Amino acid sequence: MEEKTDFTGPLQRVRPFQTLNARCMNNTPAYTALTASFTRLHHLSHLGAIAGWDQAAMMPPKGNEARAAALAELQVLLHQTLTDVALPGHLQAAAAEPLDARQQANLREMRRDWEITNLLPERLVQAQSLAGSRCEHAWRSQRKANDWADFLATVAGIAQQVIGRQTWQAAQHLPPAWLPGAGSFGHQKFSWWWPGSGKSDGF
Repeated sequence: MEEKTDFTGPLQRVRPFQTLNARCMNNTPAYTALTASFTRLHHLSHLGAIAGWDQAAMMPPKGNEARAAALAELQVLLHQTLTDVALPGHLQAAAAEPLDARQQANLREMRRDWEITNLLPERLVQAQSLAGSRCEHAWRSQRKANDWADFLATVAGIAQQVIGRQTWQAAQHLPPAWLPGAGSFGHQKFSWWWPGSGKSDGF
């Protein structure tokens, strides 16, 4: 039997995880709602991973700005979904439901993703995605020329636009992987959530 769960904001009318049976859905409505939204997040993140791979491996160079904007928009959608005002209530209610060990582990991961995402403003999420796309695109030619000086200038210029000059100067003391343009982790964020596979829920 299929049911629909009502949400507000970007989570409207999301269909719950299809392998859950009706009894489980009746006993754990908040967890079922969370399952629906995180399944949707996984699907969108998977789509972003495909588009990101194509951008890096197959896409003609002149398409970079349009693809960068599309991927940034997708990151914003993921951020909006995880900062939806309905999620804290679902997380709190699910903690009081009769969940088994697997579901409790899933709930901990859902809460962790929710907490991390809410630390960042939407503007910064969008800017970081755009910065990563532009730096990677510039590096295609700079790598062939072994042009580290121009690459550093590219990273510095974009980073100052994204996080501000003072923050960029402070970031010089951080490991390179922390710097904008070092790569996007957005498509990996929900990799633990893999409904319907033999390694369901990543545990």
